[in-house]
Amino acid sequence: MYSKVAKDSVVQFMKGFNGTLFAFGQSGSGKTFSMLGPEAVVEAITSGSDEVPEKVQNLYGIIPRAIFDIFSEINK
Repeated sequence: MYSKVAKDSVVQFMKGFNGTLFAFGQSGSGKTFSMLGPEAVVEAITSGSDEVPEKVQNLYGIIPRAIFDIFSEINK
């Protein structure tokens, strides 16, 4: 989902353009899940650990993937 709906906005953001990723829908429709991922991702991110297991990284939603791409680009 990230590569289809958000990656281009992140790439353009890194070039200096504004972008917005907006989740809209009825309560319980999966907005948080789409943006963050399952509970295992939230627990791994909030645990304060320096490393997140690859198994959990594969479950990332849009926000963690966007942050990863932004910092990867900054570190180039």
